Amino acid sequence: MRLAVVMALLAGIGCEGERASRASASGPKTGAAPAGPVAALPAGRAGEAGDGGIDDGARRGDGSAGFADAGGPLDPRDPAVRCAEACLYLTGVALDEAPAAFERDCGASWPYRDDHCDGYDDQVNCIYAAHGNVLEKPRWRERFGAARWYRPRADFDDAELSATERASVRALRARGRACRHPPAVSAAERELVTAWFDRLTEDGGDVAGAPAGVVEDLGPLRARYRNLKVLDETRITRVPSAPDERTFRLERFYRAAGGGGYEDEEAMTLTFDAEGRLVAVDREP
Repeated sequence: MRLAVVMALLAGIGCEGERASRASASGPKTGAAPAGPVAALPAGRAGEAGDGGIDDGARRGDGSAGFADAGGPLDPRDPAVRCAEACLYLTGVALDEAPAAFERDCGASWPYRDDHCDGYDDQVNCIYAAHGNVLEKPRWRERFGAARWYRPRADFDDAELSATERASVRALRARGRACRHPPAVSAAERELVTAWFDRLTEDGGDVAGAPAGVVEDLGPLRARYRNLKVLDETRITRVPSAPDERTFRLERFYRAAGGGGYEDEEAMTLTFDAEGRLVAVDREP
């Protein structure tokens, strides 16, 4: 009788160990967060491999590991997992709605900035990684390979992406290209930027329509430009911005009245909405 009891206890311990081993292999039920979002991605280099650095080759799907069950604790659709990896919101929310949804649900700021070109590539590859696409490029394997929600599989197919995801991928690619290769500043845009610059910096300039915060700070700004010398050169370049805005950086180089090269340099960034209204001004030191 005692022998039977001992055998039964040993069997129970063995089963518990097996269950613990399986639980360890599959990951904890709750809490374990995947790799966090990219808070400050560096600006991308023009001409980076692929479509602006996007991992097109990753969709060939050769070489894989097992794919986690859809109802698993590290499902990329799980709200807790999506809050830990912001780009996963793009698997269920339209691109332009994702930032507000993330901030509302997770109480944190959307980590991707319009002027960080690599962020567009990151979001595209995140969408594909969420579906188990095999990422071939080392850059993206390093980025997502350790994420507990990423389960690469050889049978991934592009058709698995939803209509919302496909629209987001197209838009992200287009924005990434525009970020790396912004269009030239047109004559009309140059005139608009220059006119606003002059209105903001010249005494008595008409600033009707300027943002309130800018109008309140015009005194020191105008005093600075009042003391500058002869204008020698003006440069205006386009800066990456939100899809519904246009941002320009205006640089002015000044020289002494008697010549002798540059004496000073001033720069200002001006942002306009789609209708050409000035919405933001940033004077650079």
